[in-house]
Amino acid sequence: MSLLTIALEQILSWLEKYRPYDVSFLQPGLTKNEIEIITEELPFKLPHEVYDLYQWKNGTTQGDEYWKFGLFFDCWSFKPLNLVVNQYLSRHHIDDNPYLFPFLSRYTLPIFFGNVTCDQGYTIINKYKENSYVYFVNYKGGGCEILNRYTSLTNMMLTIADSYEAGAYYVYGATYRMCANACQHYQTYPDPEFVRETTNNIYWKYNFDVKNLAVEELESQFQDGSLTEDSLAFLEDDLIKFKQPRAVTLLIKILRSLEEYPISLEEISIKGCIAKILGYIGDVQAVDALIKALQDDFWKTRYSAALSLARLNDKKAIQPLYQLIYDNNEDVRDAANMAIKQLSDGA
Repeated sequence: MSLLTIALEQILSWLEKYRPYDVSFLQPGLTKNEIEIITEELPFKLPHEVYDLYQWKNGTTQGDEYWKFGLFFDCWSFKPLNLVVNQYLSRHHIDDNPYLFPFLSRYTLPIFFGNVTCDQGYTIINKYKENSYVYFVNYKGGGCEILNRYTSLTNMMLTIADSYEAGAYYVYGATYRMCANACQHYQTYPDPEFVRETTNNIYWKYNFDVKNLAVEELESQFQDGSLTEDSLAFLEDDLIKFKQPRAVTLLIKILRSLEEYPISLEEISIKGCIAKILGYIGDVQAVDALIKALQDDFWKTRYSAALSLARLNDKKAIQPLYQLIYDNNEDVRDAANMAIKQLSDGA
């Protein structure tokens, strides 16, 4: 029995004791042969973790009402494998669908769903690694916000199993039925501060390498040629938040790879986005690459590079920035003048 399956059994045992209503929605697991038949049209092989998950249980059934389903992994449930595959395949036959993971690589499975219709959870298949990591996101106002991420399916389930056993689980309102049985057992709702502190400690115990996820996904997309403006924008917040030196090195490498023609409109947008991200990360190793980007043919790259150089506060950028004060684009001129003033004032 794998470590993932052991964690899933621990979660199931806890749920059977405190939330049997949710357990009633679970479907029997699939055989390995059944999984291979269902996934035969996928353009990649499933990692062992996904096999283990669906050999354990094949997702959940749906009740008569849209809100009737079982929640197992904190506030998340998971779909039957055939539904996951059909949703994946439909995404790759329908262009410009903003509601189905356009922000990640083509090796993304929409396995999880939440009690809020705009929340989704995705397992990311990194073909260069055996484990698959997990992102949970919220679509709101046309954007895409990262709610949480785990370094692997196994570590996600270990985190949740330990949190349940510690009595650290979230309650989404006193009338919400998902925690009714658990709350009856503990006689009271869990203290929010206790939940935050306990779950945070457990999370970092199993997901200490989470800071590298965005870099690994970026590298994977760059290597297989699937990097897009949308996928880079999705990873942007984590790249900036965790400020990994490895991310800076990789972003500079990608930027330099786009210097040669021909170049697509998508790649033009990627260059501008990279120039912006490098500034917000704040690592001075990006200064030389950004100075070179001031000479780029595309105004958005020049504009972002100028603003980023102001953030990096390296005075050797002042002289190169002067070449942009007569740029043919007004936004670029304004950015250059602002950057020169900011860098000069700090002298």
